[in-house]
Order: sequence, then C-alpha cells, then structure tokens
Amino acid sequence: TSEMEQIFVARDGARTRVRHETDYVHADTMVTRSFDWDAGARDWTPRRTYTWIRREGDPRRLCPGIGRG
Repeated sequence: TSEMEQIFVARDGARTRVRHETDYVHADTMVTRSFDWDAGARDWTPRRTYTWIRREGDPRRLCPGIGRG
C-alpha cells in the first residue's frame, strides 16, 4: 500500500487537500482510491476508485490514444 497527500493552494490562498491510496492486490492488479478532506467533519470523504489490470500485448494497440501527440 502507498499513500500520497497533496495540498493545492489557489491564488486567493484557499487550500484543498486530496489523498490518494494505492493497493497492489495482485501481481497484475492495483486499486487506486482518492479522497477529499472535509474540514467541517475533520475526515476524508471518498471520491473515486479505479482498478487497474495489466494485460499482455502492445499498449499502443490496447490503448489507441498512446503515442499520439
């Protein structure tokens, strides 16, 4: 498991906290989750979850957008 916390500061000084967690659940699979900090509740609010699965093959064929600039 890995975790990263980011703090974004706007020009007006407003701050936004975001946390990302990554779990390696299998040799070919990882799950990433993101959270927003809720200052009122003083807790993290879940945002999104993605499951990434490694597939065999050429990534340029599997993901047609790769390599286009």
